[in-house]
Amino acid sequence: MADILIRFMLSSSSHLSAMLTATWKILLPVCITCNVVILISHYFALGTRNPLIIGGRGKLRKVLEGLSIKVGSYHPTIWTFGGNLQTIFGDLLRSRPIVKYTAEDIETPDGGIVRLDWTSCGDKEPTEETGTVQTDIKKDSDRQQQAEDNIQGSKFENESQNIENESENIVLIVPGLTGSSQSGYVLQFAEAAICLGYRVVVLNHRGITCVPVTYQFSCAANSDDLELVVKHIHQRYPKSRICAVGISLGGMITTNYLVRMSLSNENSGLHAAFVISIPYDSFKAADSLEKPVPCFLFNRFLTRKLQRLFVTNRNALMSKGIYVPEEHAKDAARANTIRQFDAAVIAPMFGYKNVDHYYHASSIVEKPFECIKTPLLCLSADDDPFSPPEQIPAQRIKNCDNVALLLTHTGGHVGFLEGLLPVGRGYMDRVYKEFIKEAFDKL
Repeated sequence: MADILIRFMLSSSSHLSAMLTATWKILLPVCITCNVVILISHYFALGTRNPLIIGGRGKLRKVLEGLSIKVGSYHPTIWTFGGNLQTIFGDLLRSRPIVKYTAEDIETPDGGIVRLDWTSCGDKEPTEETGTVQTDIKKDSDRQQQAEDNIQGSKFENESQNIENESENIVLIVPGLTGSSQSGYVLQFAEAAICLGYRVVVLNHRGITCVPVTYQFSCAANSDDLELVVKHIHQRYPKSRICAVGISLGGMITTNYLVRMSLSNENSGLHAAFVISIPYDSFKAADSLEKPVPCFLFNRFLTRKLQRLFVTNRNALMSKGIYVPEEHAKDAARANTIRQFDAAVIAPMFGYKNVDHYYHASSIVEKPFECIKTPLLCLSADDDPFSPPEQIPAQRIKNCDNVALLLTHTGGHVGFLEGLLPVGRGYMDRVYKEFIKEAFDKL
């Protein structure tokens, strides 16, 4: 009886295994086919939604007309569903071309140091490859000594003294929150500008690439450093035309600078400006980043990076006898979000009552940006986790003469990936290259 039962169980097991195998052979191709169909449908559904161009009714219109023709359609990478993946892989897969820089430190009115990284118009065409960025700046061990010496004037011994009399086009890049001249998107922008025959200068935020000499870092509402750099460039190259390119926080600083210059009826010193993935509303941007998924993927990561930069700079400042409030250090160490870090460090550093006061001062939507006189193009994505669609002031921009919005259905934050394997340049890079060329040629 036992033998019969065992044979029955073995027979049943073999039949069940055969049935499962047959079922799996049928279901696997069906599942793969369904997924492929979904991916293809998703791709073509998104690909048919061309980016919207809003505003720019004045002299910017002729630039936008040429831009839409030369840039073409935007076909996002098929496997990047939503802004989170666009943001992540936009950073991971971005190429890092080799760009040669020459550093210059300029002293600010408050005694601080702003580091500029320059390229030359005569640079050979850069070689695109992943690796270390080659620069002519001094090593970290020498940077502190440079700051202590409060270097004034130019460090361009190899350039002709007559260069100041030349007329040339200069692209001024203002990176994002923790970005610098060595960030992937900055390197790509610099290389593209060099290939077009333009000179590039990167404004590195205080405390990012060199040791600060004053207790003041970057602030979205403060554009004093940008104003200083623009004036410095015009002093060095009086006949130059400058196109500013601001990314994320750098774009907020650039836009706030243009508003301030227009309200005071001053010349911005910029020929045109292009800003990418800027948070228009600081409150809604902070709320968006504090949602579970963006908080896990981006907010805490950036906060930890800011904390490390703060500790490094604080130690350097204290070693020079420069006072850093102890409560700032304690509150910064406890911060888990960018909003909490801003409340602990940035808001009190710049004299704001609290983080809400700072966010009101930095928010673009609370400014009369319709008054901007310098041609400005804003590139934004509907699924940017740093800049949710409900805070993009599309209706206000629609009535602007000198401000235009290029709005894509997807692209994330400084992502805008294209192609099956999006290594190298994407839609953002094409828009950037054609905009600066059109701006210099037609404005």
